[in-house]
Amino acid sequence: MWLKGIPILALVYLIWPFDFLTDFAPGLGQVDDLTLILLSLVLFIGLCPPQLVAEHRGQTKALTKVPDMPDEEVIDTTFRVVDEEKQANRAQD
Repeated sequence: MWLKGIPILALVYLIWPFDFLTDFAPGLGQVDDLTLILLSLVLFIGLCPPQLVAEHRGQTKALTKVPDMPDEEVIDTTFRVVDEEKQANRAQD
C-alpha cells in the first residue's frame, strides 16, 4: 500500500509552494520538479512486483496493437483533396 504513496507524494511536491531549487531562473527551477517526477515514476515501477508491471505493460501493448485484418476486407482506392475555398473563388470569378 505504501508504494501507491510515491506518485502521490511527487504530486504533492509539485503543488507545494516551496522547492529544493527556487524558480529564480526560467527553466532552472522546473528541472528539479521534472527530475523528481521522473525519479518517482522510475522508483514506483522499480518497486512494484514484476508480474504486475508485466501484466500492465501487456495490457498497454494489447490496447495499442492494430488488429490483423484479412486481405478481403481491404479496399484499394484513390482519393483527391477538394479545396472548397478555391472552388468558391472560381465560382465567383
